[in-house]
Amino acid sequence: MNGEKPSLDGLNRGNQVRATAEYVLKVGGFTHAEKTLSGPELFEQAKAAFPGLQVAGQNAYLSSLSLWVRNPSSKIICPGRKQGYYTSETLPGLLDEGDVEPETSIEKVVRRKEREKLLYPVLKGWLMGQGFRAKDTSTIKAMGGWGNPD
Repeated sequence: MNGEKPSLDGLNRGNQVRATAEYVLKVGGFTHAEKTLSGPELFEQAKAAFPGLQVAGQNAYLSSLSLWVRNPSSKIICPGRKQGYYTSETLPGLLDEGDVEPETSIEKVVRRKEREKLLYPVLKGWLMGQGFRAKDTSTIKAMGGWGNPD
């Protein structure tokens, strides 16, 4: 992005957040940790610069923005909680600039739980090999796998 205003046409909401944030931060000169812009201020400036921004509100914008901060292809940086946002051109993009949606925390939890379930038979076998009685009780709970941890 070379300072010209990006078009939001054809971008999903997550990519709209990324494009607007990178633009506002770059144009405003927020390019290093000593000069940052708070989340609410960033949202207000993005809303003013891009009237067609399709985000439900400030909380939705900031939530999506926090996902982009953790995305390795994003140039948006947040040094820590309540320390604001800035952008850096020096970070190499590890992914293409295409419509890459950051993985949501719900998707991460679901994937982690699926991988965890694969370990149950292995753990059961290991415990039995060590001389312990073991049974996989995760599938017999009334609310599904580990629905009630008691």
